[in-house]
Amino acid sequence: ISEKADGKGFVADLHCLSQLEEFDLERERAPVVIITSTTGTGDLPDAATTFFQEVSGILAPHHYAHIKYAVLALGDSTYCYFANAGKMIDKQLQQLGAEHFYATGYADDSVGLELVVDPWIDGLWDALKNVCQEQKELNGDGERMLDTSDGSRTNKPEVENPGVSAV
Repeated sequence: ISEKADGKGFVADLHCLSQLEEFDLERERAPVVIITSTTGTGDLPDAATTFFQEVSGILAPHHYAHIKYAVLALGDSTYCYFANAGKMIDKQLQQLGAEHFYATGYADDSVGLELVVDPWIDGLWDALKNVCQEQKELNGDGERMLDTSDGSRTNKPEVENPGVSAV
């Protein structure tokens, strides 16, 4: 996603969820894409555990109301808790007021991750474009996230948009 973002008119900033010092949902205003696997019997991967603990410790129900996000949850349906890590993160962000800009994708390794991942990524670009346009209309911030119609980047200063987090 990060590699394709530039060709689609976006500037992506890629981080592991364990890099809490590198990205900050408190200040993030660009759309966020979270990709996470599930380990064991529905567990978060080690890299996502600290992130999940931090967001789980927040009590204010509208704390992340400024966040627009999407989740791609990877799992294996031969296990009882299919894609559970993505479901856990998704549920916690919703409880804190964050809002989907794109439906959560549930990719199943037992049948082939690419059956969900590829079409999910293909649809992500239009969803990002739409959410950026909505943000622009609401507060003028969306313009910095989109290329100009002539393909130049005069309206896109060096900012990290949309934020892309991956585990």
